[in-house]
Amino acid sequence: MSKLFTSMILSLVFWFNLCSRIIWLGDLNYRVALSYRAAKALVEMHNRKDLLENDQLRIEQRQGRVFEGWNKWKIYFPPTYKYSNNSGRCDRILGHGRGLHQLSYVRGESRFSDHRPV
Repeated sequence: MSKLFTSMILSLVFWFNLCSRIIWLGDLNYRVALSYRAAKALVEMHNRKDLLENDQLRIEQRQGRVFEGWNKWKIYFPPTYKYSNNSGRCDRILGHGRGLHQLSYVRGESRFSDHRPV
């Protein structure tokens, strides 16, 4: 690892330890671990349960590899991706800390982009 990268990680750890609540927003690039055909079929059937079961971020969280102790807020929308191979649900909002409660978690619709931000 480079010194700059190590310094950035240590800085993040320092700030995370000072904060009582953290909200992390962004395109985390976790995907739905299904083929295009399978993911598209589940989306068309409105089968969010099976989509979430195959969500890479949720799989990694369940196995304790990422965002341990962070929220598992309910997602009420299909994946926010361009429907192509290696489909995914990229945009995420995660929270950590006491007193954070989900009020809403929806995606925006746009006719100008293939991306649907949450």
